[in-house]
Amino acid sequence: MVMRKFILREKAGFTTSIEEQPLAVAAGTYIHDFYLGIKGDLASTTTVPIETFADLINPFQYRVNGVPKLSLSGRDIAALDILYFGYVPRLIEGAAGEDDKIFGLKVPIGHTVKAAEAVSWLATRVAVTNISGEIISVAYTTRETGKYSGMFDIRSLAGTTGASTGKATLVGDLPRVGKLIGIMLYSSTVPSSTADSVTLSKIELYRNDVLEYSADWFELVGDGQNAVDTALTQPARDLIENYALLDLKEDPWDLTKDRARLDATVGVASSGYKIIPIYQI
Repeated sequence: MVMRKFILREKAGFTTSIEEQPLAVAAGTYIHDFYLGIKGDLASTTTVPIETFADLINPFQYRVNGVPKLSLSGRDIAALDILYFGYVPRLIEGAAGEDDKIFGLKVPIGHTVKAAEAVSWLATRVAVTNISGEIISVAYTTRETGKYSGMFDIRSLAGTTGASTGKATLVGDLPRVGKLIGIMLYSSTVPSSTADSVTLSKIELYRNDVLEYSADWFELVGDGQNAVDTALTQPARDLIENYALLDLKEDPWDLTKDRARLDATVGVASSGYKIIPIYQI
C-alpha cells in the first residue's frame, strides 16, 4: 500500500478564515486523511488552555460537491482522535508569553473520489482571546487502496439544554446517511472532584423506537478509555474532559434501513452540548 502526502498550507498565517478550497485530484483517488497543525503566540501576562486554543479552528470541513461530509472544531477532532481512534496528537500548552501548539490533528476521510465529484476543504478561524500570530499547516494523504471500510460522515450537532432538567429528546431522527459506528458527546458541565452535575446526565439510544443503549455519564466515559492510558499528558486529559463516547464500531447500526432517536436526562439547564454521530457510508 503506497501512501502519499501533499502539503496544502505550510506554516501559513491564520489570522483570517480559509475559504472553501478545491482539491485537485483525479477520479479514483483514495483520500485517506487530512492533517492539521496550529500555533499561536500567548499574551505576556496570561495562559490559554489547550482545549480553548484548539477551537481556533471551528470548523474544519471536507466537502463533496459543496456538501459538508465532515464538519468539526479543532477540539472535536482532537477528542475524536484520542477517544475513538486511539491516536494522540502532540499538544503543547505554553506559559505566559510562550506558544500554544497542536501538531498532527488527524482528520479521517476514507473517500474514493468518483467521476464528476468535486472535493474541497475549508478552515474557519474563530479568534481566541489572548492569542495572536496564528499559524496553520494543512496536508492530506492518499493511498492506492482504502484502509478504512467506507467514507466517514462526521458532523457536529450543537445545542443548548432547556430551561429545566429532566428527560428530553436531543435528536428525534439521527441523519440516515450510512452505518452509525459511534456517537461522541460533549457536555459543557461535567463532574469534578467537588460536584456531580453534568449537562447530559444519562443517554438513551433507540432503534426503531426500541431502547437498545442506556448509560449515564459515569459509564459512558468508559467506552473511550481503551484508547486512553496514564501516559496521556495533562493537556490531553484536559482536552477530552468534557467528552464521552458511545462506541458502536463492533456492532454498527445501518441507518439507511433503521431509525435512531437519542434521548437524554438533562442534569444542567441552559447548558451547551454537542452530539457528534460517526458514520461510514
